[in-house]
Amino acid sequence: MHKLKNVRPGILIIADAGLKLTPGEEVTLDKLSRQTERAVASGYLARVETDAEAKPAARRTGAQKADAGTDEKQPVEDKGASS
Repeated sequence: MHKLKNVRPGILIIADAGLKLTPGEEVTLDKLSRQTERAVASGYLARVETDAEAKPAARRTGAQKADAGTDEKQPVEDKGASS
């Protein structure tokens, strides 16, 4: 299943899929047509994550949680002209 959203400011017509999408409208398709794939690649349609797809990305293992907090910012030396 593919959930897509029209991100254009106007109506988007995809003839081979029989779609007429208003701005911001979302649609769920079983299969992407050739024109639908091109609209996604061109940025006219955006893929929308469903809750089932988003949950696995949000889960972290213990090692990943430990590594997440170790990204401390290091001081940057000024190598520019001195007074």
